[in-house]
Amino acid sequence: MNHSFLRDVTSESQKWTIRVRVTRFSEYKNKEEPPEVVRLDLILLDEEGKAMEAQIPQRWLSKFMPQLREGSVYYIQDFQVCDARGQYRPVDHPFMVRFTSYTKVIEVNTVLDTFPKYAYNLATYEELRSRIGSNDYCSDTIGVLTGCTHVKIQNTKTSPKKLRNIYLTNGREPAIVALWNEHADSFNAEHYMQMAIQGPVVFLFVGVTCAQFQGKLSLQGSASCKWYANPEIAEAVALQDSCVGRIPAPTWHGPAAAQLSPQRITIAELAKFNNPHDIYANRYIVKTKIKSLVTNQSWWYLACDRCKRKAQLEGDQYKCSTPRCPCTGAAPRYRLPIIVTDPIPPQSQQQESTVELVFFGSIAQEIVGVPVDNLIASEGGTGAFLPPPITSLYERQFELCISPSQGSLQRTNITYQVDNIVSAASVPLALPATAEPPLLQQNQATTQQQSTCASSDLGLATTSATKSSIISSPNPTPKILTTPEVAIVETPQMQHTPPVPETSHLPTKRLKRTFEETHPEEIENDSGEEDAPAKGQTRRRLNVDDQPKHD
Repeated sequence: MNHSFLRDVTSESQKWTIRVRVTRFSEYKNKEEPPEVVRLDLILLDEEGKAMEAQIPQRWLSKFMPQLREGSVYYIQDFQVCDARGQYRPVDHPFMVRFTSYTKVIEVNTVLDTFPKYAYNLATYEELRSRIGSNDYCSDTIGVLTGCTHVKIQNTKTSPKKLRNIYLTNGREPAIVALWNEHADSFNAEHYMQMAIQGPVVFLFVGVTCAQFQGKLSLQGSASCKWYANPEIAEAVALQDSCVGRIPAPTWHGPAAAQLSPQRITIAELAKFNNPHDIYANRYIVKTKIKSLVTNQSWWYLACDRCKRKAQLEGDQYKCSTPRCPCTGAAPRYRLPIIVTDPIPPQSQQQESTVELVFFGSIAQEIVGVPVDNLIASEGGTGAFLPPPITSLYERQFELCISPSQGSLQRTNITYQVDNIVSAASVPLALPATAEPPLLQQNQATTQQQSTCASSDLGLATTSATKSSIISSPNPTPKILTTPEVAIVETPQMQHTPPVPETSHLPTKRLKRTFEETHPEEIENDSGEEDAPAKGQTRRRLNVDDQPKHD
């Protein structure tokens, strides 16, 4: 059958016949519960080794899925040719194929051995380093297996996710490949580690994005990521031969699989740990009662839109505190440092045991019940006080899944990050008299003095507070807010600070950031927060002119 090569296919015509091997099937699913497949992504590979992306829309999946087997060769006719995606292109072709109801698929039964099997375009480690921060293309590379981790739970900016790290080398320098969720589970690490006993195992990874973690090249498996062990390609054979006798057998990194299941523990038992290195990467389920907030720390911070690290204003845009992070957008984010104790102390306990937990982002919002933007706005745009939605948490009880924070490695005390909320006890939300916040007494005299102000003075002071900019770094130490009048207590010296993201209607939920639906999951390995591609020059401002009034 007459056919065209992929290099000749353009959108100037919509009448083509091609002969291709179908490879790298990848189901794209929505975020519904349960997830639903909305399309199939695949790569077409012709006899010249030229590759082109293809998509089968959801409406035609039932028609074409029974006809296609990954790795087989077909004639494909009458398909739509459209522009390739703008970001994270899996292959270097300006166009892509989209199946229609008129598309015809005819299997080729006799295929020459010379017909390529793998769609890839290898990049050296040096080239991969030059692509750090770029989102134009996904990359392909090879490396010898030197180790891997068991699947563990990693906190991201949206939710905890499964993570497995694969350690590679090109014979000169190391690299890490992070696989997420389904990819982390489907990587048969035990089998590959057994293979490595017989000799070096070379992996071809396709569809990865490039980052850097702790000075090492870090590759992130995208939704379309695939891998092949000891593929039959010249580059893999050459690398394998060069590493024989030079590369030691791969090793397991991190905790064993048995350690990854959460362990039930009490606060009294947690308080006995004094070395974070002994328990790092362990996870615990613990019943807690909130005793107080850590009073010398702020309950929110300005977070980089991309990696959620702290950001500050430099000139007319934000700068992330993470080196090499190109993001210039930032938004307020919860960081609630809370002291907790056992709801029912052990009978043998002579002194109350406490530990410090930190609730970030959406997990903190779940217990506070108010988006951080709205809460800052309702307190005058500065967030310099502890508002009632936070102080009402005192004495509340929660069952939590926690893990030692990475920051504990550099501190004198161990803090734990809340991974998720298992359950919450039904208790009164009002602040009990016995749980008076530590700063409340020292503020009472000031509160009484300020409450005698004339209503006109109160109005002037409140207006001034609401139009203040958010303090840049450090955030003001929070003070306990017991009545609306406390809002006019003198706050720490205001500095010139970055604008806060825009919230046009305070009662509504803040809209989630959206990305192109084909955007891969990215995160800096073991950093604790998800690292998503940044939108350039993103800046938002918080509108507090029409803030809700306190009762």
